[in-house]
Formats: sequence, C-alpha cells, structure tokens
Amino acid sequence: MLGACFVALGLAYTHYHRGNVRVDVIYSRFSPRLKLIIDIFFSVLFFFPLIFMLTAVFIQNAWFAYSTSEFDHQSIWYPLTWPFKTLVAVGFILLFFQGAVLFLKDVMALIKGGNEPW
Repeated sequence: MLGACFVALGLAYTHYHRGNVRVDVIYSRFSPRLKLIIDIFFSVLFFFPLIFMLTAVFIQNAWFAYSTSEFDHQSIWYPLTWPFKTLVAVGFILLFFQGAVLFLKDVMALIKGGNEPW
C-alpha cells in the first residue's frame, strides 16, 4: 500500500522533470518544433484521456473505501484502506494538473516558434 502511495505521489514530480521513458535515439534527432508537436499530439491522444479516466476511477474507489470503512483482509492487522486509496487519488490529481501545465507550456512554446515561452 505504501509503495502505491509513493509511486502515485512521485508521478507528477517525474512528469515535471520530464523523466518519463522515451525513445531518445529517435526523439533527440528531431527539431525543437517537431518535438513540441509530438509532445502535444501524444498528450491529447493518450495522456489526458488515460489520466482523466484513471483519476476518476481512483477518486470513486477512495470515496467507496471511505464511505464503507473498508479495511484490508489480506493483512493480519486489517488496516483501513481509505487513507492509502486517497493518497493514490491525490497523486493522480496532481499528475493531471502537472500534465495540463506542461501541455500549456508546450503549446505556448510552439506558438513562439519552438522556444521556451518564458
């Protein structure tokens, strides 16, 4: 449970530093403008729909665990699961916001000709 919380809370930080896995052998050869176009395209196509759906599912899951006082039957000490599920949902909310910020930054950079917007 703690491992899932650590991973979920670290996703937004990793996305901020663009530490996600890419095929840099091909991607590094592109111009900055083409890199921005690719990032924007795949953000709209994959990132936002996937993260939006996962965030909605994790929020519903955390709310269900809180409203029913769900506890884990797999452990001897039967911990409540809603604190852990809430942290996972918060991690994905932060990832969604961070993705939106980087998306807007990429769009602004593309509008300015491929350079950093600020």
